Amino acid sequence: MKIAILSCDAYVNNGWGVITLNYCRQLHNSGINFTLFLPKDHSRVNEVWQESVSYILPSLHLKFSSYRTIYNATTNLRFFSNYDLIHSLFSVPLSLIAYRAANKYDIPFIMGAQGTYGVLPFLKWFDRKMYIRILERVDLFITPSNFTRRTMLSFYGKQEFQNKSIVIHNGIEFDRFNSVWSTPEKKADSAVKQFIGIGALKSRKGFDITIKAFQEVVKQKPNVRYKIIGGGPKLYQDYLTELISSLGLKDFVTLTGELSGDDLIDEMKNSYAYIHTPTSKSWNFEGFGI
Repeated sequence: MKIAILSCDAYVNNGWGVITLNYCRQLHNSGINFTLFLPKDHSRVNEVWQESVSYILPSLHLKFSSYRTIYNATTNLRFFSNYDLIHSLFSVPLSLIAYRAANKYDIPFIMGAQGTYGVLPFLKWFDRKMYIRILERVDLFITPSNFTRRTMLSFYGKQEFQNKSIVIHNGIEFDRFNSVWSTPEKKADSAVKQFIGIGALKSRKGFDITIKAFQEVVKQKPNVRYKIIGGGPKLYQDYLTELISSLGLKDFVTLTGELSGDDLIDEMKNSYAYIHTPTSKSWNFEGFGI
């Protein structure tokens, strides 16, 4: 068995990258032969299986209707001719390349989708037309939550898709976070109760909801703090900064920016609880299912 894995991201500081890395680590540990295909401009992966990474994919827009996406999806398919299975970890845009290769070489085809990006292609005419072709060809479709699966079914509505779609929740790295969960007494005894939220600074993450709620919390519990860990678009970051200021929460709510490795673990160790209040706006929703 030799698997071709397509991903646009293998960075340790965001969700798609972590999914990609952990999937490949498990395949490597299980002795399964694979090649991870990444964009040409991706930085080099530093893993024991780094020789199994090929940097040949184009950098694509997160839509099918881009001329550049269509053109690049028809080139360099020869790289996939000797594989027994092709797996596009995410629905757009790499599933178009996987779809073309699966058709050309008659290879079984698996595709995954993470929340919003599994639904957005349905919202534009050309993207929808191409997406339906891909869904009709795919042999197995994986979503990380029942909500994502139900939402896609409501758009697509074909019985055969229901039969070949499954839910596999995104995993948690127990070994990595075990030290966080094993020290509850430190958090309970602390004079200041720190709460955290982790994720890209996007409106669907709902950080603004928690910030507004915190205004009421600190009136009764002034010893609480809230740290938001993550980076994102400047427009939304500026909105959160202004919201914190307007609510008088500068001493209580902090935007730390992106953290990874030991720095992230330390913040979790020092936190009393994790808060996540996602919302759905114009089919932008949190699909990770954790």
